[in-house]
Amino acid sequence: MGLTYGAAALPIARCEIGVKEHPPGSNDGPRVRAYLDGHGPEAWCADFGTWCLRRAGFPEPTWNRSYCPSWLEAARGGLAGMRVLAVGEPLEAGLVVLYDWGHDGVVDHFGLLSRVTGSQTFAAIEGNTSPTSDSNGGAVMERSRSRSDVGAFIKLPQVPAPARVLPHDGTLRLEIGEGAWAGWDECRNRLINISRNGLNPATRCAIAWNHHSWRGAHDVAGVARHLVREFRL
Repeated sequence: MGLTYGAAALPIARCEIGVKEHPPGSNDGPRVRAYLDGHGPEAWCADFGTWCLRRAGFPEPTWNRSYCPSWLEAARGGLAGMRVLAVGEPLEAGLVVLYDWGHDGVVDHFGLLSRVTGSQTFAAIEGNTSPTSDSNGGAVMERSRSRSDVGAFIKLPQVPAPARVLPHDGTLRLEIGEGAWAGWDECRNRLINISRNGLNPATRCAIAWNHHSWRGAHDVAGVARHLVREFRL
């Protein structure tokens, strides 16, 4: 079995855990705007999921990416190689989870299944959630969930071998001043610029890569130069 786009998106999503709206309740904030990608401000659970999937190579949705029922309709129609998981099929990491809190047939919230924890339970990484508001909580979190609240699971297609995510992509994060970027696509040009021009010693900055992190202009510039050399940017 190959790697699905959903499974490829999980390390990217995991790096975002802890992001919150600013100000609270605004559906906005510096990092949330990146997830929205020009949409909104609006409830952003599906925007967050789309943002992670896009960075794993999944194609830009031709349906309404911000609206959970549109994802379900698209999967039922087989768009982008998606399909709705059949009753009785086993759960696995990387499935898109569409929740139906009201049990009324209308899906309300979007997550990425991160771990199967029991026959009827699992964990999922979700945007715009919190312990006090499942689908409008304003934070990226990993939540414990029950199958009884799920309207549908969506299985995404496998990542073609030539297009697989670089091993470091999901663990790469760069912060400079108030800006923050994650993944190879967002960081590439900034790393090249830092390697060529360095950073002002007074700049507040940090970089995380391959489960290690560094702070300060000197160390961040050194890591940037290493990555540029290592991957021949």
